[in-house]
Amino acid sequence: MTAAVALLLDQASKAGARSALHFGRKIEILPGLFSLRLAENPGGAFGALGSWPPLLILIGLAAILAIVSLRKEGSKSRLFAASLGLLLGGAMGNLIDRILFRRVTDFLDFGVTVSGRLVSWPTFNLADVAITIGVIVLAYHVLARGERR
Repeated sequence: MTAAVALLLDQASKAGARSALHFGRKIEILPGLFSLRLAENPGGAFGALGSWPPLLILIGLAAILAIVSLRKEGSKSRLFAASLGLLLGGAMGNLIDRILFRRVTDFLDFGVTVSGRLVSWPTFNLADVAITIGVIVLAYHVLARGERR
């Protein structure tokens, strides 16, 4: 269920961003901190392997298979299941973009001004948020709760 919700929110938000936002234009939500900006990433995290879309599709499929396999063999913990659900939903969301558009739609843009210079985080999407939270929760589950299977 967690994977389905993450996937649905990701795909709906990306569709909304593609229809409401325009390339090169920012919509400031919290001035100097958060804005919406349509971007496309042909690569993986932080643009890595941008010229290898088929490889990124294979990596996405392998990640999905690994997550499903972990869930089948893994802990009965709800925390473990939720973390894998977030990872699965996020991986599927970005994989759908790669298959349909050959690039991932990004639109969440954070940045701060430090000493008069804008320092910004790479633009991202809700699938990336789900993956990041899933990794953090999984790490907590493994390290703090001692689940090492």
